[in-house]
Amino acid sequence: CFIAMNACYTGHGFAFVWPERPDIQRFVIVAAIVMYAASGLWFARSFLELAKHAPRLNRWVRGFALAGVVAMALCIALDNQQAAVLLAFTYLSSVTAIMVALGAYAVVVRRNAGIYFFAATLSGMLGAAATTTSVWGLIPLNTFTYHGIEFGIVLEATLLALAITQQMGYEQTARLKAEYLAQRDPLTGLYNRRAFLDLSQVAWEQSHHNARPLSVLMLDIDYF
Repeated sequence: CFIAMNACYTGHGFAFVWPERPDIQRFVIVAAIVMYAASGLWFARSFLELAKHAPRLNRWVRGFALAGVVAMALCIALDNQQAAVLLAFTYLSSVTAIMVALGAYAVVVRRNAGIYFFAATLSGMLGAAATTTSVWGLIPLNTFTYHGIEFGIVLEATLLALAITQQMGYEQTARLKAEYLAQRDPLTGLYNRRAFLDLSQVAWEQSHHNARPLSVLMLDIDYF
């Protein structure tokens, strides 16, 4: 969504994808902004596992994401460009603030990679704020402020990549630990029946495939 928004925002879409279609260009930038913001909220829901850990917050975030898309579709249907522009920048600013709040929430509840997520959303907020306030005329409009959202998103994407990498590391470690515990006796650390069945199946298939005999020695040890 960010790539699409950037293509619309910089005029590359109008130049190469829909030339001679000013009717599309009238709404495509603001629509892409809303889609980018809404998809960011959807990503945050998934990354922070809100449906599992905070169901009420998850419903609120999901509703706000869908509301922005529906509102933009209504503006386009009514052919109200002024309302669409106001909605896009207001919605983007609101979503950016919500993302930062979700990042702070992730840090407070000590979610995995919460620090990275918070730093990423903060970078995105600063970049979006620079672009939005410069467009509104609240701060000087120059190359840096006009493209502030792009600079912020690049940093945000880098930090989110680190967050996802760390999250995957946590999940892999948890999966390996769960597999280890599922196959080991907690007292002795030896393989249990489940592990025996998994490992013996491989040995049995190799023996059957190679037509070689297979022997099993069973020891029943009591009072050890």
